[in-house]
Amino acid sequence: MAYGKRFWVYPAAAVLLAVVIIAATAIYMGVQTKTPPSSYSVLAIKLTDPPQVPDGTQWLNVTFTQVSLLIAEPTGSSGQVITKSVTITPQGGSATIDLLALQNYTYTLAQANLTQGSVVYSVTFTVSKIVIDVNGTQSPVTITGGATTLQAVIANPKSLTGDNEALIQLNPVVVNTPSGYQLIPSTVAVITPSHGQEHEGGMSTLSQQEEKELEEATGNLSVKILTLSVSGSNTTFMLLVNNTGSIPVQLVAIGLHGEFNVTGSACRAGQEGDHNQGQGDHNQGGNGMGDQQGGEGNSGDSASVVTLNPADHGECEHPDQVVFIPLNTSSTQATSTTTSSSTSTTTTSASNAKCQVFNMSVVNGEDGNDNSQGDENQQPAGIVIQPHECVELVFKGVIGFGSSNLTLVPSLTAGSTYTIHIIASNSAEQKLECTVPVSPASCRPVTSDNNDS
Repeated sequence: MAYGKRFWVYPAAAVLLAVVIIAATAIYMGVQTKTPPSSYSVLAIKLTDPPQVPDGTQWLNVTFTQVSLLIAEPTGSSGQVITKSVTITPQGGSATIDLLALQNYTYTLAQANLTQGSVVYSVTFTVSKIVIDVNGTQSPVTITGGATTLQAVIANPKSLTGDNEALIQLNPVVVNTPSGYQLIPSTVAVITPSHGQEHEGGMSTLSQQEEKELEEATGNLSVKILTLSVSGSNTTFMLLVNNTGSIPVQLVAIGLHGEFNVTGSACRAGQEGDHNQGQGDHNQGGNGMGDQQGGEGNSGDSASVVTLNPADHGECEHPDQVVFIPLNTSSTQATSTTTSSSTSTTTTSASNAKCQVFNMSVVNGEDGNDNSQGDENQQPAGIVIQPHECVELVFKGVIGFGSSNLTLVPSLTAGSTYTIHIIASNSAEQKLECTVPVSPASCRPVTSDNNDS
């Protein structure tokens, strides 16, 4: 991954905004017919993707094995519906897609026949495997938080009439962390009228109207850093996040990129993938899709984690980014915060007394979650922020990485910079670049470049 002035990016993970109300549950296997009854609406599941990936990425293959739709279906009685899950399997049992091939294009993953008048609330993709090729080296990628699914909640769901498409912009961010590559999703999903030309496995150019629909469903956030400080091996990191948009968004992950002092008694070098084993046929149909029969490379048992430099007497080289996820237990309402430290630079800022406070945990690819807050009952989960509401995010503890026994501490050298990346559902994200000594005045927003890191 490239650093310095180039933009830094993150993996995709985390469970997105969920639909809560389920009146009843039934399983319906989508049956594909060329001439469905007029009482049915054909819904094409289409993917598009402007991924944010490490510099040097050649491809990012994701293998999908199932698509599940949460829908409300009319019962035939006036005004009555039943909520059910519609499960669809791609042709051949799975589909492997190179997400880099979807920039400015759409790919039809599957189709389902739904009763006219049904309402689609969410689309959930079951993922069996993710592999990335960076500069010729293939490595496995995990979804942040250890999830095996990617969920997209439909913006402004409405009753289906005629044939339609569920257009999902996956918008993942992939990052190389001390525990391996991780993928953080930030999906946007809309229902639009069908062009009538969709077929499973087909690709088409993303239209201006589709781009407009996705843009209108995108959320907006503002971020203010409250504190970044260290004391010994303990780090305090606090943020204030506001939903400045018109739709609810769910926080997925928070990235911190910069210089860290790293120590560890069990640093290890991971296994590189076998460069000679199936990368997939990236010339298929001229569109760069992977071989749908599953031809990714054998990436070994573990990703490259970090190397031990013997001359450093136990210090590990190069980790310079950490991913945090919010915990679903709210502690209290925020109060004014002023912090200082004799060992490092910190920031001060008054937070909104109406904002709820949530703890954060370090994402750990080996143990799933390293909860440095000391409450083992808290679980990683996205926090939904309603429009015009705010939350305060707090991490206090050791930035550690499980069985590898790595400990990272921000160096906070005067004049150095740290990038803070907030990733949420509906492609709501915000990046700040902050100069040490860090304060709200020393931070400025930066824009993302989907093809740089």
